[in-house]
Amino acid sequence: MEYQCGHCGIIEEVMQRCSSCHVVYYCSRHCQKKDWKEKHRMVCNRLKYGYDPEEELTSESSDSSINVVYSSESCANCGDQGILRKCAQCLSIQYCSKSCQRKHWPRHKGQCQQNPEVVEVIKTDGYKKQLREAKTERLQTRRLQQVLRHGYVPNGTEHPLDRRFGPSSRKTSHPFDLFENKSTSNTARKQAKLFVERKFPMQQIVDEVDGIPEPHGFFPSHGNSKVSFLGFITRYDSYRERHRVFVQDVRGEEICVGFHLEHDCPYPYFTWGDVRPGKYICLSDPRVCYPLWGPSELRVDDPSDVFLFEVDG
Repeated sequence: MEYQCGHCGIIEEVMQRCSSCHVVYYCSRHCQKKDWKEKHRMVCNRLKYGYDPEEELTSESSDSSINVVYSSESCANCGDQGILRKCAQCLSIQYCSKSCQRKHWPRHKGQCQQNPEVVEVIKTDGYKKQLREAKTERLQTRRLQQVLRHGYVPNGTEHPLDRRFGPSSRKTSHPFDLFENKSTSNTARKQAKLFVERKFPMQQIVDEVDGIPEPHGFFPSHGNSKVSFLGFITRYDSYRERHRVFVQDVRGEEICVGFHLEHDCPYPYFTWGDVRPGKYICLSDPRVCYPLWGPSELRVDDPSDVFLFEVDG
């Protein structure tokens, strides 16, 4: 079977076809590159999906370039009908990607006119605030992914765990150096216990780890206990994929507190910035869990069981 080159017109039995549309054949790589720059890139997508490339082609008298006019339900540059986004300025034309928008801009900029509705939206303070928050969230996510993959951040930049757990005055290239230790005095502990007893008069306040009641059965019930545990947050845990802090009781014994909240959201009871060394934490109905991969911990499933506060002195 003989094939004709789509660029030079030579006829041969052995030719390579376009790997995208599988319709046009070429005798050499050189012909394929030349034909792609001249016209094939404009019709390749239409050939791929079975459209006639000659239906909506218009030639301009100023030059010999070919412009493809696609329907309003497809990408204005390549004709793709997948996920499309409108031009943010005129809202009258759609693209499948940023690269297609850039390629089509030389032809579209003469027709693109600012939509008055878009101007009103962009000039509002709420829209600008959303843009700033989205940009900040992207930067924080990118830095956190860098830490989780490589274990470090560039020197002089804010560590993402500072935003996640709370402020830190130190800038370092190693996340373990950020875990500062805090201590408290016996007077402050007494004030904290007195404050909690007045705030929760119906609860029995326990300030020792050994005083936490043991769970009954393999799946203990939740919400039936009248006991609350009071501890002082001393430091963060080195485990970076979950919110975990170490809490010290009145005898100086430490136990880890792990937060297993739904969607990792503590709102509206507290924020992750409140869970930091130097604060007291009161847990209602505390439960000690014994995971297979580490030491025992106090598991928190409900954010309403957590009360955080500070004591001067």
